[in-house]
Amino acid sequence: MSHIDRLCKGSAPLLILNVLESEKKYGYQIMRELEQRSDGYFTMTAALLYPTLHQLELDGLAGCVVLVLMSMGLALIFSLHRLNAI
Repeated sequence: MSHIDRLCKGSAPLLILNVLESEKKYGYQIMRELEQRSDGYFTMTAALLYPTLHQLELDGLAGCVVLVLMSMGLALIFSLHRLNAI
């Protein structure tokens, strides 16, 4: 694994939380926004995104709502959990 790959993997939770700070998004929106914010330099794959989102859920930092769309099946919408300031 290259230095860039390790940096991307280690930064993924913070990058995702930053994207979710403004509004709820589904996975594809998160990936596209990260790519847009980095002017195409950073491309997150689903193989990195969804395990990271799952870990953020387990850590209580993000949540997921499942929506049933009649024409398209299921959509997972992710949002940031606001924690009380200490």
